[in-house]
Amino acid sequence: MAETGIVTAKSGFILTARAMDDLDVIWHHIASATGVAMADKVEGDVQRGIGRLVEHPRLGHTMPDVAPGSVRFWPIHRFLVVYLPDTDPLVVMRVAHGSQDLRALFHDINA
Repeated sequence: MAETGIVTAKSGFILTARAMDDLDVIWHHIASATGVAMADKVEGDVQRGIGRLVEHPRLGHTMPDVAPGSVRFWPIHRFLVVYLPDTDPLVVMRVAHGSQDLRALFHDINA
């Protein structure tokens, strides 16, 4: 994978640059719409959800019509964590709003 991200031994996962950008956009959108406290809560929920995926990487579901191979999707609030379950550490590719065109999102991942 050409993208770089953040990983720590403690976290057990990598956020790609795109996933980090997604989370930044999500946080700012929520903060401007409903306040910093809510943005922080959602951010914490996403982080805890990803932590759960580290412990149980097969929790998510595949969407063969959207993403090939072992790419999985896991819902947290209105968002989908797009990740690779067979990597160590777990790779979070994107965090997308559930209403996004996932085929286009995945096309962007492969671009």
